[in-house]
Amino acid sequence: MRLRVCSLSALFVCLFLTARTASPQAPQEEIRALNTQILRLHAEAEKAAPAAAAAWRAQAAPVVARRAQLLEALIRQNPAEALRQGFPPDVLARLAAAFPQAASLLEARGVWRGPVEHLVIDDAGLSRHESLVHITINGIRRRVRFAAGEPPDLKSGDIVRLEGLLAGGELAASSATVEAASLTCSTLGAQRSVVLLVTFPGVAPPSTVTPQSVHDIFFAPTGRSLDTYWREVSYGKTWASGDVFGWFTLDKVYSCSDHHNLREAAIRAADPYVDFRNYTRLFIVFPVSSCSYAGIATVSCTSLSSPGDGPFSASVSWLVANYMGTRDMGVKLVAHEAGHNLGLSHASSRDFDTEALGPLGATGTLSEYGDVFSAMGSWNFGHYAAPHKLRLGWYAAGAQVATVETPGSFSLQPAEVSPAARATTPGCGWSTGARLAPTTRPCPPRSTPAR
Repeated sequence: MRLRVCSLSALFVCLFLTARTASPQAPQEEIRALNTQILRLHAEAEKAAPAAAAAWRAQAAPVVARRAQLLEALIRQNPAEALRQGFPPDVLARLAAAFPQAASLLEARGVWRGPVEHLVIDDAGLSRHESLVHITINGIRRRVRFAAGEPPDLKSGDIVRLEGLLAGGELAASSATVEAASLTCSTLGAQRSVVLLVTFPGVAPPSTVTPQSVHDIFFAPTGRSLDTYWREVSYGKTWASGDVFGWFTLDKVYSCSDHHNLREAAIRAADPYVDFRNYTRLFIVFPVSSCSYAGIATVSCTSLSSPGDGPFSASVSWLVANYMGTRDMGVKLVAHEAGHNLGLSHASSRDFDTEALGPLGATGTLSEYGDVFSAMGSWNFGHYAAPHKLRLGWYAAGAQVATVETPGSFSLQPAEVSPAARATTPGCGWSTGARLAPTTRPCPPRSTPAR
């Protein structure tokens, strides 16, 4: 143990620092000790004479600063624990008054409302992801961490009420309520898309990724492309159209985690050549080999601005060029990230061991990317799953969907059969028991609409 010589006036601070040196603590334990230390310093400052009180305030400043650093880190690791370790509002008010020079380092408790930006980061294997939610408070983007879980189907542009604790750039939300849904970009008709090819000083893009090859990945009228994929899976209701610009060399090398500033730099670089008001889908292709992800996408559209065109609304995808060297791989990646842009989550699967379907209420084992028959799963060309198509408005009017909450037998048919062609014979088709099995009564022939 290291010995410290302490004056009486610095006794509390010195005892704490000595304890920290002697035995490292977990962040929440250290914050708990700091909370006690700050409250003791506050008590001493309140009862001290004015001259002595100034000395107590000076001693409190580094303790408050250290606690602020730890609390912000704890929000990133465990927002629920950070909420428990934060001071209540009345204590924060008294501390801010007692230690004005350190008041800006104290957390804030309160309620914040506003539009959020929701991003999904897909790793290179399309097997793991991270969900990022930001809200702008007083002109500063703050990362939101949900203590009780992210609201379901949260989209960029949703107006969200967040109650919780704000420390530095992190907001720990104890509750989150979507008060108004975003005015999303339409998922029907032409999806006007602009693709920006950007690189960094001294960084050469892959030789296999050219403006023409990227154009084909997005807009080729034949073969595999985002356009032909969307036309097929939406039954002609949605397609991609647009333009490719670049390569543009940005002002500096942006790190993998600095995607927000990379987006702003790409818009600035392309602004003299692009009228962003003509597009609702923005794709940024950039070369880098060190990122752990293959793509990032906003869930639905977000509010953007360019120097020449002013405000506009568009979804955004960041696509690592290294995964677009072949047309097939490029289309797989683009169809996945563009699915997020349309507002879709991942296509997951549930495993019930030896059973095809578990009993009602059983959760099974969830695999986030486990639907290998959907492009919103992991690296494939499959159609978006039926619930996704329904959400996007791609099924004909009158499409019937049943939510099963009680045991029974139910007739199933191919999702692409129009309502008018549905079989009406009772008991035909497939029944849902412990596992799917055909019934004894055959269904009449069904016609499938042309694509």
